[in-house]
Amino acid sequence: MFLNILDNIQIVLVEPQHAGNIGSSARGMKNMGLKHLVLVLPPKGWFEGARIMAANSTDLLKRARTFSNISEAVSGSVFVVGTTRRGGEARSPAELTTSVIKRILKKAAQGQVSILFGNERVGLSEQELSDCHLNLSITTSPDQPSLNLSHAVLLLTYELFRNSDAKRFPVIRKEKETYLAKESDLDEMCRLVLPALTKLGYTNSTKRKHLGTLLKTIKRTAKKCEFEIREIKMIEGLARRILDSGAEPHFRLKSESFAS
Repeated sequence: MFLNILDNIQIVLVEPQHAGNIGSSARGMKNMGLKHLVLVLPPKGWFEGARIMAANSTDLLKRARTFSNISEAVSGSVFVVGTTRRGGEARSPAELTTSVIKRILKKAAQGQVSILFGNERVGLSEQELSDCHLNLSITTSPDQPSLNLSHAVLLLTYELFRNSDAKRFPVIRKEKETYLAKESDLDEMCRLVLPALTKLGYTNSTKRKHLGTLLKTIKRTAKKCEFEIREIKMIEGLARRILDSGAEPHFRLKSESFAS
């Protein structure tokens, strides 16, 4: 039995400005067989404006989940894709090719995938893109390189739909320890690593200043290497051994998310 791999993909609209674009995006998603819409800080009263443009897709709007930040929206994801129309060394986006689409689908066979779209005016920030496993760009004419938000959603979801033959991408059921780590798993790892690092001496003014950057680098590296649960547990075990080896750490960690 093959499950619909598209059910493991959620489209995340980050601070969309126009409710109509939310509705049009929902319509495009339903056209292409995707069901999970997520909104980060949508405009007030968005539902009524979105409903007008949704055309038989209001069920997606009713099921849409809303969050106050990206970290919460993607906490259950094993792979996060950020979309951008801008290039540059810091972004280095991949082009929308069949091989890239197949990579996304293979990740969806292993767990939830989130695909982020920034708002209509400025898109995703450098920081938001750097937090993703993959940056993606849709090639357009230089005469008009900027796509409407809902058009970008439609183009990308079309490619996912076109390549999502369940027989080629069966949803993988593996031992839990070999699952890819979720965002929440990486955050929990950082919560244990921080006091371990402080115990090793990262507490003077110079080192502590860069401690946050170090943690973000550790998390970003774990993403690039696509850590499995068992690898996260190994690092957590090492951190616990450091903490259990003697004196108390110099300071306690407040509950927070280590967005990289």
